[in-house]
Amino acid sequence: MRFNLSFPKNKPFEVVVMGLNSVDFLTVIPEFPTLNSKMRIRQFSKQGGGQVATALVALARWGIKTKYIGKIGGD
Repeated sequence: MRFNLSFPKNKPFEVVVMGLNSVDFLTVIPEFPTLNSKMRIRQFSKQGGGQVATALVALARWGIKTKYIGKIGGD
């Protein structure tokens, strides 16, 4: 099933989502680890993320104007 949706061009955004804020810990390693092995991490990065945020980045890169609604907690 296809949805034929059109968005007015004078709106400030085309997609609004609500999602869970999270933190992604990204690492780069030299190869896929074997079972019960250890290896040194080549790079480490801590970034804001989550499933909804990642989807919005993809939409924005495709030229769609997006807005995000989320809550930041202290836990």
